[in-house]
Amino acid sequence: MKKIISLILTLLLIFPTAVFAADSNESSDSVEALTALNIIVGDESGDLMLDKGVTRAEFSTIVVRILGLSTTESKVIFTDVPLSHWANSAINSCYNIEIINGYGDGRFGPEDEITYEQAVKMITILMGYEPMAQAKGGYPSGYLAVAAQTKITNGVNNAMTREDVIKLIYNAIQSPKMSQTSFGSQEEFTIMNGKNGNDYISILTDNDIYIITGTVGERVDDTIEITATEDSDDLEFAVNKEYSFNIGASNIKDYSHQTVKAFVKKDRKEYTILFAL
Repeated sequence: MKKIISLILTLLLIFPTAVFAADSNESSDSVEALTALNIIVGDESGDLMLDKGVTRAEFSTIVVRILGLSTTESKVIFTDVPLSHWANSAINSCYNIEIINGYGDGRFGPEDEITYEQAVKMITILMGYEPMAQAKGGYPSGYLAVAAQTKITNGVNNAMTREDVIKLIYNAIQSPKMSQTSFGSQEEFTIMNGKNGNDYISILTDNDIYIITGTVGERVDDTIEITATEDSDDLEFAVNKEYSFNIGASNIKDYSHQTVKAFVKKDRKEYTILFAL
């Protein structure tokens, strides 16, 4: 898929029956981060159910929400996804942007649990890596190789539970995307990793969200200082340099003089901390 789609984070990944919630037994960065970014939310009872699977219909809905797409007008594309199906328009949207194509016999299998290979392929396409995946052998080996190379499958088990989906998305939103940088007869696709003069572009940076890892310093009114202690992947902050951030409504005040990983939102030349881990 040649068109590189800008991914939007102003969303909620809500499953129709059961959704995620963090509890005292779940402290992983991925759950904390996606909760703070309002990508995952809990149900009224606070059930987490991280060991449950995710259906193909649910994952298609996730894709649409990550993309920030307006859902496609309902129509029947797959024989087993009637107009009455709750995910009809989301599935159609994924089909229209060539992220899914069904089983090849007219069916999509909306209630089938998504497999590791299927989920990896969809996320790989979203990040612009389909040309590389096809060059490496196509589905599934090429997509799995690219996903491993870009580290979006780090810590993700192939059981494809809800916990694995969270980890996959968490890895993906921070990893560099691939963009088409030359067109016509000399097509070129470049990994936007901040090297060789190109910008670092990820799902987060597309939305002016950056990460700084460093030591929290003094608070001055509604701002706080953080001294960077290591390179951020997006190269936004230099090591051993002190930066001042607006506190906003974040939890950064709970981390005085501690080392944190802070997600910050850039607005012109100002940075506001969204949350810290």
